[in-house]
Amino acid sequence: MIKNFFKTNNIEYLEEVSLKKYNTYHIDTICAYLAFPKNKEELIIILKELTKNNIKHFILGNGSNIILSMDYYNGVIITCYMVACYSWNCCYCDWNYVAIMLKRLLY
Repeated sequence: MIKNFFKTNNIEYLEEVSLKKYNTYHIDTICAYLAFPKNKEELIIILKELTKNNIKHFILGNGSNIILSMDYYNGVIITCYMVACYSWNCCYCDWNYVAIMLKRLLY
């Protein structure tokens, strides 16, 4: 279901991917899906779809100050570092804060 959503909306994603290169501790956690929104509009579309369908998800910024404590994450990891740098012109966003604020605005 989520794979079709990504393809239909032309959202870049990977399946069954290691997060080792996406966190500064290089912990080798595997996630079911890793999504790469290109802009804040795409991020909002993704969050709406995942929330509407009760799909487990997590927003990962640049991967610092986080310990990935499980071997497998059966959900969608959204990495937004590139969105922050290129679309919002601010490389030092706290993505957990952004996610909370977006969810408050959307729901």
